[in-house]
Amino acid sequence: MNEKKKLGIIAGSGEIPFYIYQRAKQEGYSIIVAGIQGEFNPKLKDSTDIFIPFEIKDFLNIVSIFKEKDLSECVFAGKIKQKNIYLKQISDSPLASLLEKTKTRSPDDIIRSVFDYVERKGIKVVDSSSFLSDLFCKPGVLTRDRVPSVIKEEIKYGWPIAQRVADLEIGQTIVIKDKAVVAVEGMEGTDKTIARGGSLAGKGCVVIKVARSSQDIRIDQPAVGLSTVKSLKKAGCSALCIKAGKVLFIDKAKALKLAEQNGISVIAKK
Repeated sequence: MNEKKKLGIIAGSGEIPFYIYQRAKQEGYSIIVAGIQGEFNPKLKDSTDIFIPFEIKDFLNIVSIFKEKDLSECVFAGKIKQKNIYLKQISDSPLASLLEKTKTRSPDDIIRSVFDYVERKGIKVVDSSSFLSDLFCKPGVLTRDRVPSVIKEEIKYGWPIAQRVADLEIGQTIVIKDKAVVAVEGMEGTDKTIARGGSLAGKGCVVIKVARSSQDIRIDQPAVGLSTVKSLKKAGCSALCIKAGKVLFIDKAKALKLAEQNGISVIAKK
């Protein structure tokens, strides 16, 4: 009998780690999930065969456990708060020596350094999109109603700005209104950016979320979902536009139903 393929999942927040676990399980993987304390979704802990909670400062220990368990592949999934890199507990841990080798404290530089360390230990960091292909959207209007021309104009104006901001590694989401940039995503994440945009400009904002042109999707897989639409509703936004084939859409059916009920247009654009 062939030995099962083995996969380690480093789980941050959100639904993506759970989706990857389910798909990998269907594909016959033997899986160990390591969940970051304060980040991982509790239902992941309750659903997995082997679950190890850990503090970020103890990440190197998790790599050692993966190695001891003879894992040859691992995947990083879900959100990790970038502000965690400034925690004192990290500066006092062995992980600090790894972070000191990075050129900057940008997410890409930090994660690439982490990936290099993991792969030097003989564990390949794999692309999560192979487990998530059904969550991408084709170009087009995803909600039922016709998109108002004013929203199309806002998207036309904001799209190249959003792409440039993302390529500068500032953030992947912008909020615009009346062809003015109201809010740009920083470390706080998409939902808080939407809330900030709504509080600054009021109802009628348009949210655009893209992926970097040279996105390494092992590092960061942009995503929206039901929580995003809930944030749009609360902020009084009129539309969401995402990059087709590059931004994951989680709980799409529920999210689109909520969007339609509240007159929010959702578009996927190339």
